[in-house]
Amino acid sequence: MVRTGREGRIARPRWWQFLLVAGAVALQATSGAAAVTLQVASGWGNPGVHPLADAWMQMIQRFQAAHPDIKVEPLWGVSPEKLTTMIAGGVAPDVVGVGAQWVVPMGYAGQLTDLTPLMKQRGLDPRRFLPPAVGQLNWQGRQYGLPWVTNVTFAMLINTDLLDSGGFDSRRQPLYVDEVDEIQRKLTRRNADGVPTQLGIAPHEFAGELANALTSWAFAFGGRWWDEATSTFTSTHPANVAALQWMHWHKTNFADNLNGIRPTSGSVFCGGHLALSFVDAFSMPNVAQQCGAAGVSWRLGPQPTLRQGAPSNPMWVSGPAMVIPVTSKHPQEAMAFIEYVTTSEEALEILVRVAKGLPGVLRSRAWNLLRSDSTMAPWVDFTADVRFSRPVVPNQRFWVAELNKAVQDVLSRGVPPLQALTNHQRLVTEDLARYR
Repeated sequence: MVRTGREGRIARPRWWQFLLVAGAVALQATSGAAAVTLQVASGWGNPGVHPLADAWMQMIQRFQAAHPDIKVEPLWGVSPEKLTTMIAGGVAPDVVGVGAQWVVPMGYAGQLTDLTPLMKQRGLDPRRFLPPAVGQLNWQGRQYGLPWVTNVTFAMLINTDLLDSGGFDSRRQPLYVDEVDEIQRKLTRRNADGVPTQLGIAPHEFAGELANALTSWAFAFGGRWWDEATSTFTSTHPANVAALQWMHWHKTNFADNLNGIRPTSGSVFCGGHLALSFVDAFSMPNVAQQCGAAGVSWRLGPQPTLRQGAPSNPMWVSGPAMVIPVTSKHPQEAMAFIEYVTTSEEALEILVRVAKGLPGVLRSRAWNLLRSDSTMAPWVDFTADVRFSRPVVPNQRFWVAELNKAVQDVLSRGVPPLQALTNHQRLVTEDLARYR
């Protein structure tokens, strides 16, 4: 069983700490020292509620102390939709944190600043960052954002007690898809009404949305979603089709109803009746806390793959990125702030200690801090050789929305996988033509 002490929990700042930060900001505002007011916005909750917001506040305090000529004004609850409206009205913040999937579409639409010349002026080399993390924010040579936190999706949560009870070696299994199938067959239990009360896995669940689940399993089957050489979508890649067919088989024959394994509250996995489950890095502190409280023994493993024809690491990146709206009145100062929060050792240490976040840079002492944390240590290795992302295209959000529909058609309406993915490829290809 994985145990976590104080180091496995998110440190929640006390109310008086926030007053100190706010006081420092107010004091500087009245001192007359600040020549520039920089508005920085986050869409990830508020301090005291979301750990990324807690880390954000501490970074602002440290940055402001080192730059007395810049007053930093934090804004909260700026969603991508709200940001679009603010840019149109000319009132957007100078720096905004948004999900990676929004960056290239908004950059192509002329809403975000190309950071390339600003980075050159500051000597900031994009090669400092994890290649897929920074690459997913670049379109045709224009760098519209930089990765602040890398979210690697997905690893596999493994209930060691359930695997051991079925005669499996929970210390190493499962590594391969055929082992997942065998775990499903041996461990699934149903009540008199046929509802599963114990389940091996629900491959279509716990990935945030259906598109994420299929994206992950397709990579694990050796699939691809985009051909860089021809700049075309490859939704109908045989491995993508096989992965969707496999997901359908599991849902139809085993994971058709999850009501029997859902706890009254908290994580389904930590309810103790699910052997395997997707998990991303953001969720780990909550998993450690909930499973520890429930007495569920678990460990973390890589996503299983096919034995042949698949990459050793099928995981892919997403996560928060830092951008500068085109309406920013202070792009130079905004770039200085972005460089600080994404690359400085001081800021990255805050990110790790406060939010258990994975940095976007290749090298930092922060990675050593993560490795010393039993809950987060496996993610250091998972991230080291990650190389996939969603297709980096201006219509990425449309691609995700249509993939959700395609998977839903297969899982709930019985549409053949090849037909559903053929339709997906046609729709996203036609839509991409609008951007060319």
